[in-house]
Amino acid sequence: MAPATLARGQQALTKDKIIGTWKLLSFYDESVDSGKKASVFGENPRGYLILTPDERIALILDVVSRKGPNRLLKFVLPAHRELYLDAS
Repeated sequence: MAPATLARGQQALTKDKIIGTWKLLSFYDESVDSGKKASVFGENPRGYLILTPDERIALILDVVSRKGPNRLLKFVLPAHRELYLDAS
C-alpha cells in the first residue's frame, strides 16, 4: 500500500503543519511494478484522520452504503445532521 500524501510539492512537514483533522478523499493500493492503482474503500471513501498535539492519532473509516441512525437524528445538532443522512 502506498503511503498517504499530506502535502503537495516539496513542502517540509512539521508537527504544527499536520496537527488537526484531515478528511479522507481517496485511498488506494498502488503496485510498485506496474503503477496500477486499485481503490481500497471504493470510489468515494468516507473517513477522517485526527492528529493531536499530544501525539495521539484517531482514524475513522465508514462504509458509504451504511445507513445512518435516522431515529437518533433528533439528538444531533442541525449543523451535523448531513453527516448522518444517506447521500443517495
